[in-house]
Amino acid sequence: MKLKLLFITLFSSFISWAQIAAWDFTGENTLATSAAEVYNLNLDSSNLLTRGAGANPSAGANSFRTVGFQNNGISTANTDYFQFTLSASIGNSLSLTTIDARFAGTGTFAASPGVSCQFAYSLDGVNFTLIGSPTVTIGTPAVLPQIDLSAIPALQNVSAGTTVTFRYYASGQTTTGGWGFFSSAVGVYGLQIGGTVNPAVASPTITTTPASLSGFLYVVGSGPSAEQSFTVIGTSLTNNITLTAPTNYEISLTSGGVFSSSLTLTQVAGVVPLTTVYVRLRAGLAVNTYNGETITATSTGASTQNVVCNGSVTNPSTVFTPGDFAVIAVNSNINCYPPGPNGVYGDGDDEISFITFKDILNGDSFYMTDNGFQRATANEWGDTEGVYLFTRTGGTIPAGTVITFRFLNTIPFVEFNSPDGAWVFNKVAGFGGNLVMNSGGDQIFFMQGGTWTNPAGTHNATYSGGEYVYGFNTNTGWNSFLNSTQQSGLPINLNCFSLLPGSATDFLEYTGPTTPATKLDWIARLNNPTNWTNRLTCAGYLRTHVGQTYTVVTGGVYIDGIWTGTRSTDWFDCSNWQTLEVPNNTINVNINNTYAIRDAVIDIASPLAVTYSNLAEANNIDIADRSLIIEGNANNVLEVNGNLTLDSTGILDMEDSNPATADGTLYLFGNWTNNRTETEFLEGNSTVHFVGTTNQIINNVAPVGTEVFHNVVLNNNFTTNISNNLIATGNLTVSPGRTATVSPNNYIQVNNNLTVSGTFNVLDDGSLIQVNDGATNTGSISYQRTTTGNTNDYVYWSSPVNGVNTPSGYIYTWDADIANTNGGQGNWVVAANTAMLPGVGYIMRNIFSRTFVGQPRNGIIQPAISRGSYIGTDYAGTNGITITRFNDNYNLVGNPYPSSINVLDFLTLNTNIEGAVRLWTHNTPLSSAIPNPFYGSFAANYTPNDYITYNGLGTVSGPAGFNGYIAGGQGFLVNMNDGAATTQNITFNNSLRSRAYNNSQFYRTASNATSSELEKHRIWLDISNQSNISDRTLIGYVESATPGKDRLFDAITSVMPSFLKIYTVVEQDKLTIQGRPLPFDVNDRVSLGVNVPTAGNYTIAIAAIDGMFNGNQIIYLEDLQLNVIHNLKNAPYSFTAANSGEINNRFVVRYTNETLSNNDEVANNQIIVFNNQNGININLNGIESNEIVIHDVLGRVLYQNTNNNQNELSINSIQKNNQPLIISIKDKAKNSVIRLKHLF
Repeated sequence: MKLKLLFITLFSSFISWAQIAAWDFTGENTLATSAAEVYNLNLDSSNLLTRGAGANPSAGANSFRTVGFQNNGISTANTDYFQFTLSASIGNSLSLTTIDARFAGTGTFAASPGVSCQFAYSLDGVNFTLIGSPTVTIGTPAVLPQIDLSAIPALQNVSAGTTVTFRYYASGQTTTGGWGFFSSAVGVYGLQIGGTVNPAVASPTITTTPASLSGFLYVVGSGPSAEQSFTVIGTSLTNNITLTAPTNYEISLTSGGVFSSSLTLTQVAGVVPLTTVYVRLRAGLAVNTYNGETITATSTGASTQNVVCNGSVTNPSTVFTPGDFAVIAVNSNINCYPPGPNGVYGDGDDEISFITFKDILNGDSFYMTDNGFQRATANEWGDTEGVYLFTRTGGTIPAGTVITFRFLNTIPFVEFNSPDGAWVFNKVAGFGGNLVMNSGGDQIFFMQGGTWTNPAGTHNATYSGGEYVYGFNTNTGWNSFLNSTQQSGLPINLNCFSLLPGSATDFLEYTGPTTPATKLDWIARLNNPTNWTNRLTCAGYLRTHVGQTYTVVTGGVYIDGIWTGTRSTDWFDCSNWQTLEVPNNTINVNINNTYAIRDAVIDIASPLAVTYSNLAEANNIDIADRSLIIEGNANNVLEVNGNLTLDSTGILDMEDSNPATADGTLYLFGNWTNNRTETEFLEGNSTVHFVGTTNQIINNVAPVGTEVFHNVVLNNNFTTNISNNLIATGNLTVSPGRTATVSPNNYIQVNNNLTVSGTFNVLDDGSLIQVNDGATNTGSISYQRTTTGNTNDYVYWSSPVNGVNTPSGYIYTWDADIANTNGGQGNWVVAANTAMLPGVGYIMRNIFSRTFVGQPRNGIIQPAISRGSYIGTDYAGTNGITITRFNDNYNLVGNPYPSSINVLDFLTLNTNIEGAVRLWTHNTPLSSAIPNPFYGSFAANYTPNDYITYNGLGTVSGPAGFNGYIAGGQGFLVNMNDGAATTQNITFNNSLRSRAYNNSQFYRTASNATSSELEKHRIWLDISNQSNISDRTLIGYVESATPGKDRLFDAITSVMPSFLKIYTVVEQDKLTIQGRPLPFDVNDRVSLGVNVPTAGNYTIAIAAIDGMFNGNQIIYLEDLQLNVIHNLKNAPYSFTAANSGEINNRFVVRYTNETLSNNDEVANNQIIVFNNQNGININLNGIESNEIVIHDVLGRVLYQNTNNNQNELSINSIQKNNQPLIISIKDKAKNSVIRLKHLF
């Protein structure tokens, strides 16, 4: 029932009483805390009534009581109190009006003269303020007269986030009597708080951004300055915003519009939207600084906002550059001087004499300061000493004049002593100190233009936008961060335009030569400490230079960026540069023998390097002579913002000859031009970053056509057909957001690791080449391959990247040892939607282009190959097609790299396969007229004649066929060496790859061929029928070949009954390519076989020749059946085949038209050959020979002995058929072959 009444009470209180919190203590006794029954929903602090440490709970019905209240009076320091808190929730504010309370306790505590009580409040929970005066009640129970809170400002409109804490203190008549809040009945509140919680009313607010504007500048007479701007926004406003400009500035709401001294921004519904205000320095101002001037933004009830403006008006006549002034004498204590125009000189007064190397005209101005650079903070200035702006008001002061100023501690602060007094000076706003030199060491700086600012804080002044002219220090060194008025760092701009005599004295005079000299020669004199004298005392100071004018010679050529090496090889030593300035990124650098006497070395071990942030810089750099050396440390960095050029005898040396250490780093924003050769750039273990924003070009560098770098980081887009091919003998990194593109017929070579954090595209016919088999690739490339074809064409593919699957469709790979439907082994296996394994080939129908995306494959890759079990003689399959022992040895493999591989190197590396590869060209459409293959029967077939065969002798298709390089992504067939069924591996490695290898021949043949280092003389023979269907074979004479089977020079072929075929025969094997030995023997004979599908007329003709056959050497075809020897060079040879099938004993290729007779039995008068009853006897007659070969005129080897150690031998293994034989005997002494003709 109490809860129901409380809800009604709460509702009624909210509506009528503005009651926001109330406690009903009915039923409560001895509680440590009490929760309020009424608590406004928009309050977010605790609703608990709590106790101080000295107000522990005590018994008392319907009350919140303690016996802790004492009789010692009321103080906020007491700990015997009750406490509660009130806080408005976000978006609301709290205003308090009343406190009502009821009490009960022991009679003795409340006895006359009664209980004194008082409330206190706090806004931080720590510091409490008592409300009004103590109230006294006598007896118990008691009712507190209502306390009025509405007159307390701190308790009105209390914002969200501020908690109001109340405490109740009491003091009675005993130290043990109980006392506290009390409710006499349900619904009677023992403590209740009146007030309101309303939505917060926002205060008017103005916001300006930024808080300051600097760099307003114009040359006197050419104002106003360029505009700058700030923004204003107003919220919760009750009035408009007024903008007021300071005296020397003006403002406008329109760029280029009308400017004025004040503006009004009208508020609508309390809001001024974001508004841009334009500011400029007024026209017509005198030469001076105009710093610290404030634009104000005001509106009723809002805090004023300020925008501080800093600017200056300068004289246009003379622009001073580093070294145009130089101190020539300093007296830091002129108290010995006679009184001057302003009285006696004190101990702190100074005299400074400086020489000008440039005419000073009327109106010229410059700054002087004795504040220390980097006194406390990097790149900031001290701010307790003077910054003076001097302006010339008199006539021209000629170059060479010594100017003398005296600096005083009191007004007028400066006296102009010599050559005259026609000067004015101003203390720069914000710098109230005086410019006077400390005894025992101090510094003085000269600047022109720019802006000085001195914000709030200590020693954080800044100078920006101007030119440093000179620095002078009477201390023993330039020392930053010592926080002393007598110490200073040296701005980098003044490294060679500063003087440090190093004697820490107060009385210094230059006593060196004063003969005529150029500015830079004068500076060299002044920078020599031996040319200075310490005068020890003021009286000893001679004022030698006061009133003097010395001769400054003009002329001579001094150019920024010219390296001289005058002092050392240190790039960071300004004295090694012609104009005594170490170049920045705007200066063109030239290193040539005209000026340079030493090489230039960039090394951060130089003590001067830190002055330039350990960074060497240039705009363009031309190394025409000598060497620029950046080695031994990757932190030795050169940043070239323009182009780098190597010319004449120049060398860029980034090689320390230590392969274990990194060398220097080069950041290049422009082009790389090496007009010498690749060897003049010693790349070592260096790193070159390409960081430009436009195309960067690498010129054609001899001898490879591009530059050879070590590590390369591409932090710019790089396209090879624009920028050139790229070689990185170390690592290559493509940075995030950057794209490297290898264009068609171009390459990028990376010897070691490739890291792709951006994008790497290899376009069709482009190559990515790697050298180190152990290199690691990170990230993906995109490798494109495009070919052409007709419907139902197959393309032989292999993936050059990891993580790629075959597509859907007619996709197969080859399995050598599974049974096929023709009674043999070897067949196609479905391979759609499967991972493309490294080094494995896949055939895909109607897939004429692919883009492989993944991690590029690299290094040693060893796919498995296998062969079937058949090793016997040829037999006919179930479809009538001949099956040979070689058919189950075929394997479909593929180039696993994104670049081409050299076939001959591949064949040499893998001795477990036949020395030939077969590539599918698909020149002939699918047709039902084409006979079945050896592995099965089909409704329509592809012709096996569309495979081109290539080995060490060449390509069977002709000299203009396959170029010897299998393209990236290309699958191809190999034939495993015959033998029992087994599985082995073939090996691909990076030795098969080269940037010199063409990568453009993919799928079909092309017109370009490659040459070989081996001597070759070749004949391509065709057989054709009357329908112009043809086949071709290759016979060639090549180094290292023998008359027998040669793995790298002979290639087998299969003969199918229905196919027209031409081939040669060696050791009973049919060859599509046959290599013969050199030196060429005109008596050599090659057995030629043909297969004709039908009886009829056929023609054998020369398709192509090269080598010696392009000369006078005749090529004959002998028809043994018709006893005809025909010159094929004159015309093709036509013949008639009476039957279909193989013809293996009819034709011989030969090179003479002579017939063999018994008179030719011995062709060498030293070697004796004769027949006996059982065989042939050979007497070498002292000729040492370890190899004897006998073959017939068809080229078949009948006898071969490669380990002969006899002078006489009898050969009984040849059957006597009265046939012509060729005996080849190798003469070891002469390293030649003797060939004898013999009948047996």
